[in-house]
Amino acid sequence: MFHPLTWFCSLFTIFSLTMLQKKIYRYRNLYCFLIYNSNCLRTQWNSIVFQVACKYIENPVLFHREDVGQVKFDVRYLVLISSAKPLVLHADKVFWLRFANQPFSLDSFDVYAKHFTVMNYKDSENLKQVHHHEFIPMFEKQYPSHKWADIESKIFKMFRGMFEAAISDSPPKTLLHCAQSRAFYAVDLMLKWADDGSNDIIPQVLEVNYGPDCERACRYHPNFFNYIFSLLFLGDSDGWPVEKIA
Repeated sequence: MFHPLTWFCSLFTIFSLTMLQKKIYRYRNLYCFLIYNSNCLRTQWNSIVFQVACKYIENPVLFHREDVGQVKFDVRYLVLISSAKPLVLHADKVFWLRFANQPFSLDSFDVYAKHFTVMNYKDSENLKQVHHHEFIPMFEKQYPSHKWADIESKIFKMFRGMFEAAISDSPPKTLLHCAQSRAFYAVDLMLKWADDGSNDIIPQVLEVNYGPDCERACRYHPNFFNYIFSLLFLGDSDGWPVEKIA
């Protein structure tokens, strides 16, 4: 069966010694530390609780909010797996967006509204809602040399490579195949500018969550789970926009 793992991937990049470290199976940034010194990293690593260390993204692609300015944002795609061997994988093309509430800069790392994008944990926060079909023309207007279809193609290629890696090892370090099992994962990602200084946009996986919260999807699309289960168990998305990527 498809084991409910959460994979934390390397995603962050500031300078060589600025790292984020957190304990696995923690959420909402609990036990998350910003580390500037590699000695501190090694000391924390002696903990009996498994941890992950990641570089911080210093050059994210930003989104211009008229009410705020240039802010960080992340994108959530749902990836649906119907079979592990052979790999049968679909990506939901209705993606979800989250935005920071303050302009981005590489300072004041303790300011949540500047460096974090999840704003639905506190009722008082200003949650910026932009639907995927609204976002695409806005993004292409801000970055006219980049088409979202091209970026999405890179994203889906990244998803396929990630799940191919997830089934490539032997048990227990793999997603095991089971003909009666299905699963879907939420993949959170950000976009960054290429490290070589070019104009290329590179997708970066933040994390992959099994059994994700789909409250927003159900709020705006009441039949969301009908479409998803129809695809997973019947092989027909019933008109819901998905793309087969493996």
